[in-house]
Amino acid sequence: MGSSFGCLDSSNYHPWVKMIEPAFTSLVLLWQINYLGLHPLKWWWNKLAMKPQRDNLDIVTAKVSERIGLGTQRPDFMQGLIGDGEKTGMDFGRLVQNANLLIIAGSETTATLLTAATYFLTMHPEFLGKVVNEVRSTFESDEDITIHSVSRLSYMLACLDESLRCFPPAPGGFPRVCPNDQWAVNRDAKFWTEPNRFDPERFLGGARYKSDKLDALQAFSVGPRNCLGKNLAYAEMRLILAKVLFHFDMAIAEDSRDWVQRSGAYAVWVKPSLNVHLTPRVR
Repeated sequence: MGSSFGCLDSSNYHPWVKMIEPAFTSLVLLWQINYLGLHPLKWWWNKLAMKPQRDNLDIVTAKVSERIGLGTQRPDFMQGLIGDGEKTGMDFGRLVQNANLLIIAGSETTATLLTAATYFLTMHPEFLGKVVNEVRSTFESDEDITIHSVSRLSYMLACLDESLRCFPPAPGGFPRVCPNDQWAVNRDAKFWTEPNRFDPERFLGGARYKSDKLDALQAFSVGPRNCLGKNLAYAEMRLILAKVLFHFDMAIAEDSRDWVQRSGAYAVWVKPSLNVHLTPRVR
């Protein structure tokens, strides 16, 4: 929206981003109330537990109003949505809904995947060492690491894809009817060798995984309505992870080894803190 979230100024989330998790949690619980037919509880739940949803929309509404006041000459995502009003056909309500979606899709999901990749790599030092070597042998300085140059990091891409398979940021967003006892596709043995094993080398054509169906991974959905931010997300994740690995050695803290087991899925992940030791790289 043209203003900083200030997340690098402290270790605290911006209130807007912080609301995403409780907003989704309350919404998913409302879905379950509907599913169980407990309709008398809906009024009570809406009154007491949907406050995060309302607070979130209040912030979005205020930010959209602020952004509209800046006009249509600012080169950002909202410029195309605001347009001249008649050209886009978007009224204020639609602008608010689209802005809300852009914030959620552009913050929580990418952060979740980077957190998961950090967890899996620090839990598997053999793979962490390989991706660190790729980054540090490719770049000589921080200035060399750009949104374009990181596209050359093939091992890093495999690490991100395997993290997407093992810990998709939208774990409950693609419901479907399936036979009894069938696993979700990311962990289905019909498509993946040792599906519960984290190994980025399955995406690099290794002989051990020659029978894997790599196109079964569709973490961004598939078809004409797949995620329009897919390429941007990959670019952001590569850039951020490359910068971290270039400058720091990483090791997981003992109290975070069960991080995945303590995470819960409510359309998005409700995640505990992931504690990692970062040591400045010795050059």
